[in-house]
Amino acid sequence: MRRAPSDPLGLHSIAPAQQFAANERLHRPIAPEPIADDLADAMVRRHCAGMQGRLGGAEVLAALNAPPDLGGRTTPTIRWLLGSATVPDLHCLAWRCGVPITMLAAHAQVLGMTHRKLVRWLNQFAAPE
Repeated sequence: MRRAPSDPLGLHSIAPAQQFAANERLHRPIAPEPIADDLADAMVRRHCAGMQGRLGGAEVLAALNAPPDLGGRTTPTIRWLLGSATVPDLHCLAWRCGVPITMLAAHAQVLGMTHRKLVRWLNQFAAPE
């Protein structure tokens, strides 16, 4: 039996930034693998295949490791990538490419992402209120 979503529109929201900041385990830096740029580039090519003017993996990783810039030239590629990324891709971005979960959450929040897989994956790292 399926349960109705808690939000009347079925939209999912990312936990507030302070809940991610409260999780002590997220403060330990993860060193990216030497092939992180190649991994990110493969993800961008796979998920943003139909996109004109998409960026390369190195540019996307640099943008994801910086505070979100809603008007920046990386915004469309990041929005497309996060909107279509699978859970294994999110794991790869975080643990193999070294993008902090807090930064992934910040980008998703600024971009207004409501994709269930992304939101559920991110929210598992938020400390309870």
